[in-house]
Amino acid sequence: MAAGKAVSSTDETISQALGVGDALPSSKASLPEQETLVRQNAKALHLIRQGLAYPYTPRRSANKAGVPVLGGEFKLRVLARLFKLEAQVRAAHGDWAGAADSDMDSIQMGEMCVRGGTMIAALLGVAVQAIGHMDLWERIDHLNGLQARQAVMRMQKIEKLHAPYAEVIDQEKREELTEMKLLFRQPNWRKQLAQIMENTVPVSQLQGLTPAKLTSEYIRYMDSVKAATHRPYNTAIRQNIPCSPAIAMFAIAVAPVIFNDTLSRTQHSLLLTALALQTYHAQRHIYPNDLTQLTPAILTAAPDDPFSDAPFKYRQMGARYLLYSVGPDGRDDGGKAISAPNAWRASMRNRVSRASLGDIVAGVNQ
Repeated sequence: MAAGKAVSSTDETISQALGVGDALPSSKASLPEQETLVRQNAKALHLIRQGLAYPYTPRRSANKAGVPVLGGEFKLRVLARLFKLEAQVRAAHGDWAGAADSDMDSIQMGEMCVRGGTMIAALLGVAVQAIGHMDLWERIDHLNGLQARQAVMRMQKIEKLHAPYAEVIDQEKREELTEMKLLFRQPNWRKQLAQIMENTVPVSQLQGLTPAKLTSEYIRYMDSVKAATHRPYNTAIRQNIPCSPAIAMFAIAVAPVIFNDTLSRTQHSLLLTALALQTYHAQRHIYPNDLTQLTPAILTAAPDDPFSDAPFKYRQMGARYLLYSVGPDGRDDGGKAISAPNAWRASMRNRVSRASLGDIVAGVNQ
């Protein structure tokens, strides 16, 4: 990945400049220092933007055993933080549209890197998108009508790049089957499997297993996981797909897969709706009574809440509005935001988890 190789600063340096990660907030770099870092990495930013204009094709290589491994995908998180740094510099100079573009570059990069990848790529893509999602909320109120409309158009284009998790699961299955075939070629593969399982199951209990039986069970399990991704969230998340301890070493868990994808799509759709509301307000100096008033002039269609497969909840609140998703508990709490007041870090208090109770309020919950 040329852009990744062109990065002249370490991830730690960029994180410290942002005051994120392990860096204390007080260690955040000054604006001139941030500007210097952005200039030093201008080539990397230019190259990744060039790349965003083309379909993403993962460059997969294999280790000595023939198992596919990731290439430069992990550099994407560093590039996302560079976009974040650039956005902060642009916002500090009052270039809110430019800052929003940097945020959307990160979101687009996160969407594109999932295509053709396995679960590792999908989880990385969600993490990269989250960096852009989080900061884009801060730009919306500063955009004029034209800028907000342009952002709506771009977010709709990015949305079309989304790789369904069914595709990710198919790719995961193909690569795990390759690993299983390599394992089965070893004369002592049962012993190796027991070691992978940290000897929780003795080799003697694996004697009755055959490569054909394990392969068949793994395919059945993964096909069941794939089918679950097509069901409504609260049905899919409760799917109990049994598998043997041996298969569990190769399989992926259903709930985290579906939750991560659903939360990321929810954040994207809430941002898209909020940008459309900003566009509407800039034109009419009032917010609409109903989200359907945003279509078709601003939105091609009003996004549904991925957690409920129903429209987002919305109402005017004086000069502002309340927009929210029912969240992972599937219950409408009237816009009561998910909150964890006892979280060990302030930035974690409004984070959404699978067990969260309450609603995902636009601009509040991440």
